Amino acid sequence: MEGKNPQSVMLAETRQLKGKWEQTGLLEGLNEKEQGAMSVLLENQAKQLLDEASSTGTAANSEEWSGVALPLVRRIFGEIASKEFVSVQPMNLPSGLVFYLDFKYGTENGKKFVGESLFGNSGSLGSGRTGEAAGGLYGSGEFAYSINEDTATVSTSNQTWASASHADVGFDGALSASVEAGDIQKLTVAKSNISATADGDAISSFNVTGVDINGANYSQFNKVDGDNFIFFVGTTAAVDANNVVIEFSHIPVDYNRGDFEASGMDQNPETDLSIPEVDLELKSEAIVAKTRKLKAVWTPELAQDLNAYHSIDAEAELTSMLSDYISLEIDLEI
Repeated sequence: MEGKNPQSVMLAETRQLKGKWEQTGLLEGLNEKEQGAMSVLLENQAKQLLDEASSTGTAANSEEWSGVALPLVRRIFGEIASKEFVSVQPMNLPSGLVFYLDFKYGTENGKKFVGESLFGNSGSLGSGRTGEAAGGLYGSGEFAYSINEDTATVSTSNQTWASASHADVGFDGALSASVEAGDIQKLTVAKSNISATADGDAISSFNVTGVDINGANYSQFNKVDGDNFIFFVGTTAAVDANNVVIEFSHIPVDYNRGDFEASGMDQNPETDLSIPEVDLELKSEAIVAKTRKLKAVWTPELAQDLNAYHSIDAEAELTSMLSDYISLEIDLEI
């Protein structure tokens, strides 16, 4: 096995299991990928049945359970809808470890901070899980990390402040309380006070910082009004008392393309150009199988009556109901 790709070894084992379980008919109706996954699950259940039989001996009616267990696995995991929407991979053991690559911002640039994931999901509820789609490329104006941004300091004499209205923020219900409290301010700055080559088409990526700005930038509402740039920021402090710094990008022009160029070079050009970095982190998370149990109680008289009057197999109906219920619970959890 030394030198072999673990993925290739796993695929070869899955193909062998598939050939074994195809003879039982339990793989019928499944596509090739589902057949491989189902083969592993059936093999796991068969090993468990052998372990139980060898450790505890043959109990009463255990043969009947053996005949139900494998079809039950086929029914439950063959009908789960969530496997059509998320990636599913069977495990050979009750627990395992999954590794994944996480790419992170390595440079603080505008709205990005060192250590944040490129894939966003900053509203994390735990390792690998999230409660919201935020950060990364989610949201308006999140396209400027790889652009060579510039900064301009705007003095108080060139700032015009006003409280934002509900119309300014698109009547966003989540911001209505902040608007009423005056915690969202509208800053108007002439383009000439920023740069003649400031890219108005990219204004949703512009960022405003300063001593008076103690809240978030609502850059999705930024807009161009003639020769003026209008920014929306959150702040509970008194505005227009200090200078502000505006991070912006340039329009590519024939005399200044706006990309990462330097007028001179030294022994460390990659540092002098200040190119934003992307860092790589290898993460892992433990995956442990969860046990689910249900039982049903019925009498022989009930089974006989159902069979005699309605030609219904009570055991089959109860087994079907239990398997459907477990399948629905797994779908809801995922």
